[in-house]
Amino acid sequence: FTVLLIPSTEPKSFFINSITIFNNLNYGKIGLNACELIKALLFQCDTYDIAKHEIVKKDALSRSTKWSLMEDELQDKNFWGMLSPNEESELHLELILKFVAEDIDAIMKYSENKKIPQKDSDWLFNIFNYAICDNDFLDYAHTQQNKKTELLSRIEYIWNEILKVYAVLSNWFNNRDLYHKIGLLICLRSKKEKQLNVIRELYSQYKKSTKTTFDEYLSKQIGEYVKITSKKEIPGTKSKIIKTLEELRYIEPDDYNDIRRILLLHNVQLTIENSSEKSRFPFYEAPKLNSLEHIHPQHLDLDEIKFDDLKKWFDTRKAILKGIKKTDLKNAINELENNLTDENTYISNKAQCITDLDIMDKYFDELAHIDPDTLHSLKNMALVDTPTNSALSNNLIDKKRQILKELQKEHYIPIGTWNAFNKFYSNDVGDLKYWRELDRDAYFADIKRVYELYIK
Repeated sequence: FTVLLIPSTEPKSFFINSITIFNNLNYGKIGLNACELIKALLFQCDTYDIAKHEIVKKDALSRSTKWSLMEDELQDKNFWGMLSPNEESELHLELILKFVAEDIDAIMKYSENKKIPQKDSDWLFNIFNYAICDNDFLDYAHTQQNKKTELLSRIEYIWNEILKVYAVLSNWFNNRDLYHKIGLLICLRSKKEKQLNVIRELYSQYKKSTKTTFDEYLSKQIGEYVKITSKKEIPGTKSKIIKTLEELRYIEPDDYNDIRRILLLHNVQLTIENSSEKSRFPFYEAPKLNSLEHIHPQHLDLDEIKFDDLKKWFDTRKAILKGIKKTDLKNAINELENNLTDENTYISNKAQCITDLDIMDKYFDELAHIDPDTLHSLKNMALVDTPTNSALSNNLIDKKRQILKELQKEHYIPIGTWNAFNKFYSNDVGDLKYWRELDRDAYFADIKRVYELYIK
């Protein structure tokens, strides 16, 4: 398509009818987006005097090449994931344009004076249009009028502001430590705060800090957003105090998000510490990692499991428990064999099946030396996405490990989760079927180590 721009000797009406005229000519076809319109503003050449055409065309060609390069680099999934883990958009460069437009509007007050609210679909284009056409913008831009025309100076200033913002974001991405800490912080904050406000705050801090002080600032900020917020009552009083890592429980609604944030921190820090300099935590996957998986399985919920899956579960677990000579267990297994012959028999005897399956579950807890309270603690939690959680189901750790190996071909398995199911933290791996106490303690110790790096 061609963008129709209206030349004029009056600077303030330089592009004022461009959108309207284009939309009239383009009716029923694909409309222009803000990035394309702004690109046309910055790179057009035909409105200048003939004598300036070659100079302007040369600048426009150079800028157009850089514009394309920025667009391509921002399409990198890791780069964009660092900046926008919770939001996807095809117009990645629009983030930088909004950044610059908000800076301009904060000084020139175009939104207020021209009555164009930010929610207006043409707001972004209009801010740049007014700035380019506004002679008063020269005072703000600190340009030198004797070197170029006023119009060229305003365009050059805006272009340089775009480059400055992009250069900072690119520096963040290319520094592996900054990439991980900024990506994590934006991930933690952008659900509660406007994404661009978070980036702007980090940008401002980066510009006025040394490398060391900025790193310290990021670590402190991360600590503020991952620290435990859940509270417990002090016995005998109405007062409450913040829980410890040891006290967090999956089954407590207020604890769930604390556990998820702490495990996300753990996985990101492990990636930073990974000896492979090329490894990066994919923050574009972070929103999907919204599920907590019990490493040692929690007890069966018969309202959530299909009969065929229940039958497979029983056949597998029966074989593992066959060596235990306990009367209650033997009776439970015999009753289940009779009641799981077909689905109708199971439904008719579901109450008895619940009792018998609970007996079997408790024996597996005993084999792993895990009590009901520890079952839902941080020591037994791993971070996964929802499909992975469903696939792992109520299998023992050895079976879950096999399932994870297959799933990692199509799903992102965080390094901490992978390490846990492979007993990476255990000095004595021992029986691979069970998530034993020493396995849990070693895993928890590493989570606590990472947590205390940021919570000081």
